[in-house]
This record gives sequence, C-alpha cells and structure tokens, in this order.
Amino acid sequence: MTRLFPKTLLRWNEPKALRQVGFKEGRRSLARIMPAVVIAFLAILWFLSRFAPETALKLCAVFVLITLFMYFTLWIYKVFPSCVVITEKGISQSVTTEDEVKWKFETLDHCEITSTTVDGSTLRMLIIETKKGNRSMLGIADSVSTEVLQQILTGKGVKVLFTSEKE
Repeated sequence: MTRLFPKTLLRWNEPKALRQVGFKEGRRSLARIMPAVVIAFLAILWFLSRFAPETALKLCAVFVLITLFMYFTLWIYKVFPSCVVITEKGISQSVTTEDEVKWKFETLDHCEITSTTVDGSTLRMLIIETKKGNRSMLGIADSVSTEVLQQILTGKGVKVLFTSEKE
C-alpha cells in the first residue's frame, strides 16, 4: 500500500543570508520595471481622464494596491524562510504552498554539494541538475549534515558530486 503523503527524510530552512540576497535581487528587478509601469500607467490615466474621468480615480486606487501587493510579496519572501524537504519521492522547495517546486528522484541527473560566499558568509549549497539540463540551487542549513544528505540522495539513486567553493 502506498502512502497518501510521502515520508519526510530530511527537512531544513534555507540560510537567512540567501533570503537576503533573493530579496535584494527581487527589489532590484522591481525597481528596473517600475519606470516602464509608471509611464504606461500615466499614459492610460491621461487617456481615461479625457474620455472616462469617473474611472480614473478607480484606476489610481488599483495601481496603488497592485504596487503595495508586489512590495508585500517581496517582504514575505524576505521574512519567511524557504523550506527544503527531501521525501521518499523527491526534493521540494517552497516558501508558501502555492510556490512549491518539486523534483522527483528519477528526473535528476545528479546533485552537487558545494559551498559559496554570499555577502561575506560561506554557505553550503545543493545544486540540483535534471536530466533535461535544468539547474537549481538550494541553500543547505548549518544543522544539516553533509554526510546524511549524501547518504539519503545516493540511497535514492542520485549521483552526488562534491565541488570546490564558488564565488
């Protein structure tokens, strides 16, 4: 009989330094697109104010709410940790239940365990490479033993490589 929910073999939250970098990158991305969004919004607002003045105020309120929502979403990803879970079936990463990313063991080509320097601190990383060539990087918490992680992954048929520090 198969389980409805696969058994969790290992679970951890990604390091805080990695979240801070992700937040900064998200804020930079938002800052890059914001001028174009504001210009487009002002053009639409000008057009509506000439032909449908009653909808212009509603549009302003919607724009402010959308902007606040985008910043609030970035804040959620900064404050709440990304959780990495290794189960009997595969590896998953999520901050919320809606953004969960899953990798089944049979779709993985190999995993690399490496370390990298992020904002002056050294972090261990798990790099997942699928058979299609897609790569994803997950931070490994200090509480997770590299040997236990390697043992679980190799026990599930995943080739594990160790690489030197990346900058």
